Amino acid sequence: SGIPEDVYTALVASRSELYSIEGLSASNVELYINGRTKSLSLSWGVIDHDLYHEDRFESRIGFVVPGRLLMIGCLGNVTRKKTENTAAEYEDFTAVSACLFWKGNPVLQVDRPLCLSSACAGGDVLLEAMIRAGNIGLVFNLLSGIDGKYANRFGANLSAGAGVSVLLGYRPGPEIISAGLHFSSERLAVCISWESHPVLGDTFSAGVGRIWRQ
Repeated sequence: SGIPEDVYTALVASRSELYSIEGLSASNVELYINGRTKSLSLSWGVIDHDLYHEDRFESRIGFVVPGRLLMIGCLGNVTRKKTENTAAEYEDFTAVSACLFWKGNPVLQVDRPLCLSSACAGGDVLLEAMIRAGNIGLVFNLLSGIDGKYANRFGANLSAGAGVSVLLGYRPGPEIISAGLHFSSERLAVCISWESHPVLGDTFSAGVGRIWRQ
């Protein structure tokens, strides 16, 4: 989503088998609506295991500023978490972000958490920046974990032509590396990826999207 080169709507579904933990999975459904002067995205994600369950709803909206070089907007999310020890009780979290967008990618994103429960322990992405030069896109993230510590994440998107891109990622500290392939056509987008954690093991993910162009 973001400043569109054309007007389109897309529906994306994805699933991940997380790490090497049996029965731990994540599923996500996202809706993108791009107009000529504004952009909207909605997503719903679920992380599920016998000992843990999480639901997360996120929305993003942006508006083109004069000159059509940037968009301004905001992100918001609500997360509900439940562990085996809390039975049917959920802990709720919410956060809002002020953002600048450059062709759909957040240039500056500052989370401002609003706690709905005493267990609120901060957000995840504090800053996201992307630089694109030709067929190469470089991404930097500043992350905040639930322990309050900060971490960096780096990524690259390399266009191989014919709608195919190679995705690479690296997070220092625990030394997490990732790689993937993304294919897109006029009406379809498909992505498969792999991530390796030195302690928790491998994560495999796959996603497919349907695109309606106008």
